[in-house]
Amino acid sequence: MAIVGDLQEFSLPDLLQLIERGSKTGQLCIWAPGGIYRIWFYQGRVIAALPPQKEHRLESLLAHSGLVSERVVEKLASFCGLEEPLGRCLQRQGLITPAALAKLFRHQLQTGLYSLFALESGQFSFLPNVPMPYR
Repeated sequence: MAIVGDLQEFSLPDLLQLIERGSKTGQLCIWAPGGIYRIWFYQGRVIAALPPQKEHRLESLLAHSGLVSERVVEKLASFCGLEEPLGRCLQRQGLITPAALAKLFRHQLQTGLYSLFALESGQFSFLPNVPMPYR
């Protein structure tokens, strides 16, 4: 069941609690002044969060951190399966350590989810069973 609404009427904490308690799988989109934020859930747990800015995607974060260039990530990602998370695939290939991957994921959560708690208004939609963002 899709859910659509306004954050002034249904707060982000309430929405997250509904998704968690219902063990929902899908994508939550939040339209904010800075763009569209996307948060993916699997059985009620956050598995990915992306703000609208491209520099917060895994490929860009890896390049920015100096671990590897975006070009190298693109080349290695071509060896990953379509349903294998990119971070796990790059970890399996020895490109990134589990600790470094966890640090990048925390950064994505901070920019793609935690910053949304300061929003006073915005629109949202939750779509169940949206494909997971393996890339």
